[in-house]
Amino acid sequence: MKKQLPEIDVVRKLVSADFSSGCLTWLPRKPELFKCGKQTSEHSCAIWNGRHANKEAFTAVDSSGYRIGSLFDVKVRAHTVIWALYFGTWPESLIDHINQNRLDNRICNLRLADKSKNALNSKLRSDNTSGHRGVTWNSSLKKWVAQATRRGKKHHLGVFVEIENAIAVRHAFDLAHDN
Repeated sequence: MKKQLPEIDVVRKLVSADFSSGCLTWLPRKPELFKCGKQTSEHSCAIWNGRHANKEAFTAVDSSGYRIGSLFDVKVRAHTVIWALYFGTWPESLIDHINQNRLDNRICNLRLADKSKNALNSKLRSDNTSGHRGVTWNSSLKKWVAQATRRGKKHHLGVFVEIENAIAVRHAFDLAHDN
């Protein structure tokens, strides 16, 4: 079972966000946020504040290239926290980095996206030979093929001698089908 994210009001007591730079900073904490264990909550609080308060938060980078950190032992990506602090609610869908830079968490670079829209904004595959999404070389036909997938359905857009024609058809399809 997935751990529950804390309420936004609680998160606002833990971190501050600079929405223009996309940076998060740990706020000084109060003893009430610490459980008593081997040490008093005041002692744990003093140690934590000495190490982390007023320092950049969410500086680790996960295997997918996103900044990540923990809120009460719940791992969460920095762009999700920035979105939640800005809009006052946890996002219900994916958050897309418009410029494709996963470390650029400025609010102006973030947008909600469904899985399909998020995939459209992904980087080109390393084996892409045309330099354009949905345009591939068919070696048996010795022609360029234009295709697209929307909402799980594949669309064959045509076969072309000139790459420019395949690119133009794919671009026209994108304009007509991406709202």
